Amino acid sequence: MVQVPIIGGRGGDVKGPRPAFDAFKTVAAHLAGFTAARLERQGGVTAVTFERGDRTTTVLWSEVAPRTVALRHRAQGLLVDERARRRR
Repeated sequence: MVQVPIIGGRGGDVKGPRPAFDAFKTVAAHLAGFTAARLERQGGVTAVTFERGDRTTTVLWSEVAPRTVALRHRAQGLLVDERARRRR
């Protein structure tokens, strides 16, 4: 038998949190059934806006250091991070 170390965001803890799975569940829940998407890039931040009937979901990320962004929106919003933690 060959033993292979697990390398990744969980530090070898196979029973601990699974960040990639949490992110996938969040995306699946909030983007299911989208009909159109728009890609925008500005100042090191990438945004993809998904249209789902009367709902719009915008996903933001930065490939560099954390960023602060200002968003213009027409309705009440919900902020959901990759771990499905919610803030209004």
